[in-house]
Amino acid sequence: MSNGPFVGQKSVSCLTIYPDGRVTYFHRWNPGKVGVDAKTGKKVLLEQAFSVESRLSRADLLELPVFLESEAVQGLRDSFAVPHVFIDYHESTTVEINGSDAKQKRIVTYDYGTADLERKSQLPAALVVLMDKIEEIKNQAALKGKTANIPLDCQEIRK
Repeated sequence: MSNGPFVGQKSVSCLTIYPDGRVTYFHRWNPGKVGVDAKTGKKVLLEQAFSVESRLSRADLLELPVFLESEAVQGLRDSFAVPHVFIDYHESTTVEINGSDAKQKRIVTYDYGTADLERKSQLPAALVVLMDKIEEIKNQAALKGKTANIPLDCQEIRK
C-alpha cells in the first residue's frame, strides 16, 4: 500500500502465488486526477484498477518454494523500515508466506520501493532477493497476464 502526497491518494496491490504456479495480481490506484461524482457533484479522486491471472515460469515454480522455506527467508525479522530521505509519500508491503508445514511467515517492509541501492545494500540479502523476485513476478503478471476477476484473497483491499 502507498499513500501519496495528495489527500486520499492511495495505491493498493495484491499478488498471490499459488502452489500450482498460478499467479493472481490485483492493483488499484488513484493517480491524483480529480473528477466530479455524477451523483453528488463533489470533486473526487478518479480510481483505476486491473486484475490479471498468469503462471509462474517452470524455473520459478521449482525454485521459489525451496527459497521461501529456506533458513535465510524463514529467519528474517517480521518488520523492516528502510531508512531513506522522506519524499512525500509512504509505502508498506506485507509478504505472507504459507509454508508446506502450515506455518506462516509474515514480513512487513516500509518504504522499500523508494530506497536507493545503497540503503537496500544494508538489508539482509534474503530480503532483497525476495522483494526483487516479488517485483519481477508482479511485473510479468501485469505485462503477460490475462484479465481476471478480483481474487477472493484480495477482496478486502479492493475498496
